[in-house]
Amino acid sequence: MPIQSPLLDDLSFNRIVEELKRRIPVYAPEWTDYNDSDPGISMIQLFAYLTEMVGYRLNRIPEKNHVELLKLLGIRLKPAHAATTRLAFFLSNPAASHGTTIDARSRATAKKGSPPPAFETETALDIVPCEPAVLITTKNPFLWDLARNRAGGTDPVDDTNTPAKNPSSDNAWLTVAWDGQKPMLKDFPVAPIAAFPPSVSRVEHPYLWIGLNFNPTRDAGFLGTQVTLTVQLDDDERPDETREELCATPLAAGEAAPPPVDWLAYYDVDQGGMVNVPWRIFDTTSKESGKPLTRSGTIRFTVPFSLGEITTEFKDLRSKITPSPESACAELGTAIKNSIPKAEAGTTPTVDLAKLQNALTSAVTAAQQSAQMAKQVPHPLDPKFRKIKGWLRIGPLSPPPPSKLRMLCFNAVGATNASSVENELLGASDGRPGQTYTLANTNILAGSLELAIQESADPNALLITWTEVDSLDGATPFDRVYALDAEAGIITFGDGKRGRIPPLVPGGGQVVAIRYRWGGGKSGEVAPGTVTVLAIQATGLMGVTNFVAATGGADAERLDDAKVRARKELSTRTRAVTASDFEWLALQTPTVRVARVQVVPLRRPLSSPLLHSQRARLLQQQAMMQALAVRQPYAPGSPSSFALGGELRRRASLAPGVYVQETSAQPECGPPLPVGPAGLDDNLEAPGAVSVVVVPDEEGPEPVPTPSFLRAVCEQLNKVRLVTTEVHVVPPQYCRLCQFTIKVKAQAGYTRSQLQDLVEARLATYLHVLRGGDEGKGYPFGGQVHIADLIALVFRTEGVERVDSLTARFARTKSNASPRTGLLTLCPERAGEYDHVDLGAEETASFDAASIALSTE
Repeated sequence: MPIQSPLLDDLSFNRIVEELKRRIPVYAPEWTDYNDSDPGISMIQLFAYLTEMVGYRLNRIPEKNHVELLKLLGIRLKPAHAATTRLAFFLSNPAASHGTTIDARSRATAKKGSPPPAFETETALDIVPCEPAVLITTKNPFLWDLARNRAGGTDPVDDTNTPAKNPSSDNAWLTVAWDGQKPMLKDFPVAPIAAFPPSVSRVEHPYLWIGLNFNPTRDAGFLGTQVTLTVQLDDDERPDETREELCATPLAAGEAAPPPVDWLAYYDVDQGGMVNVPWRIFDTTSKESGKPLTRSGTIRFTVPFSLGEITTEFKDLRSKITPSPESACAELGTAIKNSIPKAEAGTTPTVDLAKLQNALTSAVTAAQQSAQMAKQVPHPLDPKFRKIKGWLRIGPLSPPPPSKLRMLCFNAVGATNASSVENELLGASDGRPGQTYTLANTNILAGSLELAIQESADPNALLITWTEVDSLDGATPFDRVYALDAEAGIITFGDGKRGRIPPLVPGGGQVVAIRYRWGGGKSGEVAPGTVTVLAIQATGLMGVTNFVAATGGADAERLDDAKVRARKELSTRTRAVTASDFEWLALQTPTVRVARVQVVPLRRPLSSPLLHSQRARLLQQQAMMQALAVRQPYAPGSPSSFALGGELRRRASLAPGVYVQETSAQPECGPPLPVGPAGLDDNLEAPGAVSVVVVPDEEGPEPVPTPSFLRAVCEQLNKVRLVTTEVHVVPPQYCRLCQFTIKVKAQAGYTRSQLQDLVEARLATYLHVLRGGDEGKGYPFGGQVHIADLIALVFRTEGVERVDSLTARFARTKSNASPRTGLLTLCPERAGEYDHVDLGAEETASFDAASIALSTE
C-alpha cells in the first residue's frame, strides 16, 4: 500500500455553505430567503471562504514538514548557473596603440534583451597593440619568391598555371583567404572565413601567412613580449554527429613536456628570411604533434624583436630572359666576318656596307627574339599586401584543415554572465549563536564571496576574514567559518560548538561582504557576435564581441526539483555504478543544460579507437577462419570482409573508422547524413564499457550537443565513474521522418488547412526527443517507428474522422543503420519500402514539419 499524506481537513467552500443553509430552519425558522443577494447568505459565504483557507493552511503542515526535513538533511535549492563565453577586444589603430591592461571584472553587454545580459571578464587582460591584417595561403614557403620550393629549387612555370591577371587573389601559387576588409575582424563570429580556401587551380596551399598590423616601437608592448594567439574554429562549437568523448583516467599531476613546435616561423628583418620562432611555444590547437589548427585553442609564444616587414625583393614568377654578352658578341663577330669579302694576298679587304648593315640587323633581331621567348610574369601578390608590418607563417599542413575561422586575435579573455558587488555592509554582530545575515542579491556564484568581520573596537584595526564551508557540522568552536545558502543569499555563522560565534564588539562587530558575484540564468545564453557593447573606457579600444556562444546558463532550482534531487542524492551519493546513477549524475552537469540522458551498457561508439582495434582483431580472426576453411594460406593484413546483420560493415584493408556506405550522404530528409562513423556498434559487446547519450536543452527537432558540451558531461562523469569503467559520452542519433503524404476524411466544420495544422502539431509533438512519446517525456530511444502507430496518431487528431492513407520517407543519421533510408508504407511491395523501422539503443525520432502534404475527401 503506498504511503499517503493524511488530509487533515476536507471541508470545502461549497460543502460549508450547504451545511450552514441546512441549519437555518432549526435556528431561524423565520429566515426564508436563501438567495445570494441576501445579506445573511453573504455572511455565510464569507465564513465558508475563511474556513476553507484555514483548512488549506492546516493541510499544508505535511508540506512544511517535508521542507523542514530537506533543511535537516542539508538540502538547499541550487542557485542559478551563470553562462560563460569568450570575448575578443579590438583596437582602433594597432599601429599607433600601446599595450594596456583591462582589469578583471570589466563589463560588456549584449545589444538585445530586457535587460540585456551583462558579462564580466574573468581575469585581467594585457592588451597588445597587434591585430591580424591579412591571411594568405601559399604553395611554397617563400611569400616573396612564390616559385621557390622547399627543396631550394624553383618550380617550373608555364602558361597553364600563371595568373591570367595581376595582381591575383587566387592562382596556383597563392590564395588570399582574407583581405582584411570583408568581413571585418569583428564580424568573424557571424561570418566565418575559410583559413585554407580551396584554390580554383586545385593546387594545395599548405602554408598559412598571417599579416600583422602592430606598433613596431620597442616600448609599445608587442615586440619582445609573450603573446597569446587565440584560434577559434567554427566547427569546434557546432554539433558533430560523429563526435564522442572518452572519459579516461586523468594524467598524473605535473607538467608534461610539450612536443617541439617547428611549424611557426616569422620574417626576420635582420636575416632577410623566414626563421622559426625561438624559445618555448605553448600550443593547444594540435590534436596530434605537428598538426596545428586542428581544434580551437591558443598559441602562446614570445615575439622576436626582429619580426618585421618583408624587405626582400618580391621576385617575378618568370623573369625576362636576356642573352649573355658573350653569345651576342660572337653572333655579331660572325656577321661582320661574313660581310667582308675575302681579299687576295697583299691587298686590303674592302667592306660591303650593305651586306654589313643586313648582318647587323639580323643579329639584333635574333637577340630580341631570344629575349622575348619567355613572357615575363609579374609577382601576383597585390602590392598593398607587401607593406604589411610583419608576417607569421604556419605550416606546412598537409592536407590543410577544411575548418573555418570564427576568430583569430591576440586579445581574448573568458567572461561570465554575472555582476560584482564590493564592500556591502550586512550588519553588526550581537554575540548570539547561529546568527544569520542576508546579502542584497541572490544566486551567488560559487567561491566568489569574501567575508570579513571587525573584531576589534579600534576603528583603525584590520578586518578579519572568515572562510566559507559547505557545512558547519565539522567545524570546531574556534574556526572562523560560515555557511552560505547561495540561492537565497543567506549567511549562517556557528553556535560556539560548531563554528565560532562572531564576537560582540562595542562600537564594532561589523560584518562586511568584501566582494561577491551574483547573477546567472538561462537568459544569459546568447549567440556568437551578440555581446558588442563595451561598458569600459580604455585608450585605443574600438569594440568587443563574443566569438563563441554563451553556454551553461540555468535558472535557480525549484522546490519540486529539489525534492526529486534529494531522493536521488540519497540513493546515488557520489559514485556512478548503475545505469540510473549515470543518468542522474549526467543530468547534474553544472556547466551545461542536459535535458535527457540515455545510458547504453556494453557498447562503444563506432568512432572509438578502442572499437577499431577490437573490430580489426575480430576481422582478422574471421579471415583466418575462412582461409582455414578453404585451406588457403592466410596473410596478416590481407583484404577480408564479412557480414554482420545482413550488411557489409567494414573491410579490414581500410583504415580504422572507414565504413562502407551503400547509400547517398545527401538524403531527402533534412541535412546531409554523416559519412563517417556515427552511433554505437550494435554487434560488438564491450564488457566494462558504458555509452552515455546526452541531449541538450535546446529548441529544434534534432538537438545535438557540441563537442564542448560532450567534454563538460565527460568531465562530470569522470569524477564519479569506477576506475574499471570505460565511459563514452555520445550525441543522439535520429531517424528523420519527412515528406508525409496523408489522406483523411475531415469531420464537419474542419477545413483542409486547419486539419494540416492540427496533424502537423500532433506529429511534431509526439516525435520530439524532449516532448514526445506517450508520456510527454520524449520519444523513446531504441523503440520502433511503425506506420500503424503514425496512422493511429493521426486518427486521434481533432477533426479527423478517418485516415485513408499515410506514407512517409525516413533517413537515419546512424552510419551503420540498416536500412538507412526508405519509405514507410502500410503495405510494402517494392525495394526500399518498409512498414516499420527498428531504432538503435542510441536512436530516437525527429519530424520535418515543412514537408507534410495532407489532402481530404
